[in-house]
Amino acid sequence: MEKSKIAVFIDVENLTQWVKDDGTERLMADISAIGQVIVRRAYGVWSKPGISNFQAPLNRLGFELIHSFHPVSGKNSADIQLTVDVMEHALRLADVDWFVLATGDSDFSPLFRRLREMGKEVIGVGPRSPLSESVKSSCSRYIHTDPVSTNTRELEFDDAAEIVESILAASTEPLPLNVLKQGVLNVNSAFSEKDMGFGSFSTFLKAIDTVALKMSPGSNTIWLAELITTDSPRHPNADLKPGSRESYQALLRKKKWVTVPRELLRLVGDTLRDLPPLEKQELIEELIVRIASVRKDVTAADIRKAIVLLYKAQMFELIDDTQHDSRLLKLKSEHDHMKEVDMAFIRRLRSACTENNVAFEPSIIRNLLFTQPAMPDLSTMLRAVESEEVV
Repeated sequence: MEKSKIAVFIDVENLTQWVKDDGTERLMADISAIGQVIVRRAYGVWSKPGISNFQAPLNRLGFELIHSFHPVSGKNSADIQLTVDVMEHALRLADVDWFVLATGDSDFSPLFRRLREMGKEVIGVGPRSPLSESVKSSCSRYIHTDPVSTNTRELEFDDAAEIVESILAASTEPLPLNVLKQGVLNVNSAFSEKDMGFGSFSTFLKAIDTVALKMSPGSNTIWLAELITTDSPRHPNADLKPGSRESYQALLRKKKWVTVPRELLRLVGDTLRDLPPLEKQELIEELIVRIASVRKDVTAADIRKAIVLLYKAQMFELIDDTQHDSRLLKLKSEHDHMKEVDMAFIRRLRSACTENNVAFEPSIIRNLLFTQPAMPDLSTMLRAVESEEVV
């Protein structure tokens, strides 16, 4: 079977730290399973001290070094040169199936979309940022260049697990793992089980409490994945299943509860306090602009998730704008938004535990809360939720 042909283009000026940290070597190893790399080009002003030392290692990897020069200081001329070269190769080399564009934080979305329209598969490479969210949607696959923190790994696992559960729930039969993984990549082109610390896709699936793996009938090599069904009604006298961090997270995914980093929720809430009443989309766009100026690693999707949590905690005041026939949103600034989100979390988890006959363990739950209250304070919060249920 003939291997796919691949063309790789790297904007070194936009990815200096990644190249310095051997990102190029990891990229080449990663894409080697796809096919044969026949075009390797790296762009930059090679006389610059910051990137001149990269010439030798890139040359050893077989890259053609393209010198970019711009008469105006501060301009990245590699952007234009790279775009022209990519389109020239796409038109001239019809048998190249994959284009790998390591472009950093520059917006190459129009180029990516044009390549997809031409029937090419596109792998984008760059850091996590609001811009990367728009670029990801134009890619067959997206590879992040920035390191993955433990907190980010947990959040990405939760998001990926929710995608897996939704795909399996929509299927009428168990799915082969390769089909399931492609489905996950279709939803999130940046998905990578290795970034989350798993050696394989099957190992990642085994970590999801709601998913079971089994061998395909009549085969010793094909594994299938399916959801573990819990359709049996809860019996009031049945023994409670023990609670755990993983089981609680699985229950919350069923309840459509999203997860965001603690620092981001605090930042979004604090930023919202300074904003006037706005329509929902205007509010989101303003948040993206303000937060991107202080946190380059935060994506638009992260910000939307934080807003969803604040919605579920009923932290927005709705204001009718009769002049423009619209409804405006304003954060209720008199409330502690972190604590209110935790209260909403407790309500939702208590409900899920009751419905699924799972023990509600305060000592475990405390570590899942944004405020991580002392046990006496948590007891007060739990009593408040219980009193609401009685009413």
